[in-house]
Amino acid sequence: MTLTFILPFMKVIYCRPPFPPRNGFIIGSCANTLGSVCSFACKEGYILQNGATMRRCLLKAPDQILGYWNGSEPTCKGKCNIFFKISS
Repeated sequence: MTLTFILPFMKVIYCRPPFPPRNGFIIGSCANTLGSVCSFACKEGYILQNGATMRRCLLKAPDQILGYWNGSEPTCKGKCNIFFKISS
């Protein structure tokens, strides 16, 4: 008697590699496979605005082969430091 096993076809789902925000960076390593989470931060002198600090690679539909990143792309804005000179 011969046993035959049929293994289900397993496909790896990828998201396009995320880009770090301008004047920012991706924290640690960031895989671009389904379920991966990428974290973002800004360089010194900048603050994170408009967008997610963390994004996850998700799948829209079971028949898709390309995933997408949830949330919106983060942006880094320069901090505004205003100094006044007081005369006496």
